[in-house]
Order: sequence, then C-alpha cells, then structure tokens
Amino acid sequence: MVGACLAYRRLVGVTLRGTNLSGADLFQADLTQMDLTSALFVDADLSEANLSWTQLISADLTHATAIRTNFSGADLSRARLVKANLSLANLSWARLEYADLTGCCLSRVTAQKANFTNAIISASSLREANLVGSKLISAEVKESNVFRTNLEHCWLCGADLRGANMISANLRYANLSGANLSNAVLKDADLTSACLKNANLSGAILNGTILYKANLEGTNLTLANIKNAIFDAVPKEMASK
Repeated sequence: MVGACLAYRRLVGVTLRGTNLSGADLFQADLTQMDLTSALFVDADLSEANLSWTQLISADLTHATAIRTNFSGADLSRARLVKANLSLANLSWARLEYADLTGCCLSRVTAQKANFTNAIISASSLREANLVGSKLISAEVKESNVFRTNLEHCWLCGADLRGANMISANLRYANLSGANLSNAVLKDADLTSACLKNANLSGAILNGTILYKANLEGTNLTLANIKNAIFDAVPKEMASK
C-alpha cells in the first residue's frame, strides 16, 4: 500500500499490522483503535487523521507529517518518529516509552499525562507545547527547544536536558531530581516548588529564573549564572502576569 491515497477514509476494523504505508495520503483518515504495530508510515501524510487509542508499537513514522493529528491514548512505545512533524497534534495519555523522536517537531502539541519515559527527544522542538503531568523519566531531551513549554507537575527524574533552550518554560512542581541540565538556558523559567535534588545545573543560565520553594538539596550550580534569580516569594506584579 505504498503511496496509497486513503484520505478521508474510515479504516476502523481493517487489519494493517506491519503494513507498508510509506508515502501514503491519510489526511483526515479514521484509524481509531486499530492495530498498526510495526506498520511503516515513512514520509506519509497523517495530518488531521484520528489515531486515538491506536496501537503503533514499533511503527516507523520517519519524516511523516502529522499536523493536528489525534494520537490521544495511542501506544507509540518504541516507535520511530525521527524528523516527523507533529505540530499541534494531540498526544494526551499517549505512550511513547523508548520512542525515538530525534529532530521531531512537537511545537504546540497537547500531551497532557503522556508517557515519554526513556524516549529520545534530542534536537527536537517542544516550543509552547502543553505536557502538564507527563512523564519524561530518563528521557533524552538535550539540545532541544523547550521555549515556553508547559511542564508543570511533570516527572523529569534523571532526564538529560543538557543545552536545552528552556527560556520561559513552566516547571512549577516538576520533579527534576537527578536530571542533567548542564548548560541549559532557563532564563525567566518558573521552577516554583520544583524538585531539583541532586540535579546538575552546572553552567546553566538561570537569569531571572523563579526558584521559590524549589528543592536544591545536592544541586550542582557550578559556574551557573544565577543573576536576578528569584529565591523568595514572587512579587505580585509578576504573579499576576
């Protein structure tokens, strides 16, 4: 089915496990709750398609376009999404354990309560994404764009965030214990009540970062820039913004 035109089609109940759909047009297709384990979607267009609660374990979506696609509740564990475009997609409650999202565009995605444990999200864009309550335990997010990303209440224990651009990110109540944020840029980020126990922030830029009530026990701040960092109660004029 390489290059097949399946746009607007309702494929619910069709067996496509392991099927090669590389280059296929699946725009606004309905693949709800299907078993697409190990299927190939290389260079496929899945924009605005519905893949909610679909099995995509070990599927290959390299270079796929999935703008505004609904992946809510989908199982993408061990899937390959290298350089795929998932901007504005819905990944809430999705499973992406051990998935490879290297160079992936995840700008402005909604991924609340998603599971990215041990996923590779390096050199990717999570700009202005909503990941509230998600798990990124031991995830590799180094050199990624996390500008203005909402990571409130997220689990980032042991995550690799080296060199990440986290300017203005919301990390309130996030668990970053043991995380590596060396040389990360956290300018104007909000880490109110975040847990940074034994985290590595050596060389990080914390200019204007809010660290009010943050747990800094054992945190490595060697050569970190903490100019204008806020450790006391946030001024009312800032809290109202």
